[in-house]
This record gives sequence, structure tokens and C-alpha cells, in this order.
Amino acid sequence: MKLILIFLLLLFPSRHVEHIDVNLITEQNSIFPEFENDNFIQNVKVNGKIVNILIENSNYLDINLNHRIFVNKAKLDSSGKDIRRTFNDLFNENMDLRTFMLNISFYLKDNIKYWGDSPFKSPEDVVIYKKTNCVGYSALVKKLLELANIKSRFISGFYLKQGRKNKYDPVPHRWLELLLPDSISFFYDPQYQGFKANYIVVKSGNNFRTIEKFKITFLRSGKKLLN
Repeated sequence: MKLILIFLLLLFPSRHVEHIDVNLITEQNSIFPEFENDNFIQNVKVNGKIVNILIENSNYLDINLNHRIFVNKAKLDSSGKDIRRTFNDLFNENMDLRTFMLNISFYLKDNIKYWGDSPFKSPEDVVIYKKTNCVGYSALVKKLLELANIKSRFISGFYLKQGRKNKYDPVPHRWLELLLPDSISFFYDPQYQGFKANYIVVKSGNNFRTIEKFKITFLRSGKKLLN
């Protein structure tokens, strides 16, 4: 019986799913879209100024990322020397996407520091000065993925940062969605080197400077295990 269970776990690995149920008050309810990819679902219900958002997500590493990746030599040769050196330190010809993503995460964690007001947002500046914000983190990783022929795009939204007395503050944030062959897509947050449930996506094209700060009136979170 144990052998059968082990075989089933290997064949159909378990997946940890985080979820949040959040209510917020805003007159700008149209900025929150329905959204779904392979590790994130956002469902939105609007009742006047009250917006209920149900979110589920799982770690991007739970997705099958075992396909091989190949360098885009033309783009690599046209990149600056600091970007080339960083990419070559993280990539080799026998690597799959999972290993490359883990290498990127370890590099960011060990080398790049967060600076909210950082003027260094281009990929070249980030690897040179090693300080940036969410915009610079995302720009650098987007560039590194591009050099490995992996498409990605910027995603804007809010990170729900927990404060005192279990209150949550919606912080404007940027991260990436990777777009793989066979219609596979998933979120990855370069600043935090992963992805958790405390995110809300806003429609593309919205300028954060024009979005009025909203108040969160309720947030409940939890986890479940799926096979």
C-alpha cells in the first residue's frame, strides 16, 4: 500500500494553494479585473463601493518547468558587459527553466537590495549598483529571461502588506507574468523571489498616481493541499 501511495505522489504531486478573501471600499471598482493563469486566480464581485476579491495561488515551482532553454545569442551579444556577465553566471546550455529560475532567485536574494526610492531601474543599472525597487527587479529579470528566449510581461497591482493589529496596507507593486509555450503562464515576483496570495491585480494601463488609496475592511487567508 505504501508503494502505491509513493507512486501516486510522484505521478501526481501535491500542490499547496494559498487563498485570501478580501473586502475593500473604493469608487474605482472597475480597475480590478477577473484574472486567471496557471498559478493565480482572481475573482471579483462588486456591490456598490464594496469590492469582494477572492484569490487563489500556488508557488510557480509547482508548475512543470523542466523544459530546456536556449540562449538568444544575438540579444546577448548586443547587451552590456555587466548584463552578459550576470547572465553567463546564471545560465548554461544544459539547463532547464526551473533551474534557471532558481539561479535567478538566489542571485537576487544574495546580491540586490531593495531601495524604494532607487533611481536605478534599468537592468544594467541594477546589476551595477545592486539597489532597486520592484520596477528595477522586474526589468532585470525580464531581461535575463529574454536572453534565454522566455517571454514575459509586466504586471501591476497591489501587494497587501500586513501591519499592526492584522491590518493590511495595499502597496503599489510590479511583478512579472511568464508566457511559455502551450499557453502556460504564471506569476513570479522578482522582489520577493517567489509568489504568495497577498496580491491584487489591476487592469493594465492604470496609472498608480491616479488611483485613490482604498481601505481594506476584511481579509481572511488560508491554505489547502491539492493533489
